[in-house]
Amino acid sequence: AVLVGWQWPAISQSPLIKRVKIPEHMRDHPVVEIPDLLTPEQSEAIRQTMKDMGQLNSNADDTQSYTILHEHIGEAVDMPADGKCSHPYMVPAKNRSSCILANRIDIGKHFAKSGGAEGRKEKFEHAIQRLLSFGAYIFEPEKYPAVNDLFSQ
Repeated sequence: AVLVGWQWPAISQSPLIKRVKIPEHMRDHPVVEIPDLLTPEQSEAIRQTMKDMGQLNSNADDTQSYTILHEHIGEAVDMPADGKCSHPYMVPAKNRSSCILANRIDIGKHFAKSGGAEGRKEKFEHAIQRLLSFGAYIFEPEKYPAVNDLFSQ
């Protein structure tokens, strides 16, 4: 099942917890559960497709699977002599000549500061290890029957 939205009225009304400023139009939507979003056969076919793809790149390094026009918007700094980006939010550029902000750094920064969905209190290094995700962009779904099946329904 997929949980699309949710709210805890008891917590959101608590005077002890500062409420996040959520725009009015985004508040108080009902929870929607989609049971059996995928059939067991679809789930297995997608799992097998991912295994057949072999290597999945880290989403922090996702430009390995496609070419982008502009890799950064001005934040790049020269790669230090040791080949390591010193700032924790920066990663090596594709050509490894500079350090740039990781893709979707906004998500990563929020995760590291908040402790993720569980609100864990842990060292930055441990949080980052839990944050890394892997994926593949599929620009031609017709090459993958399991993926194509999802979009043909």
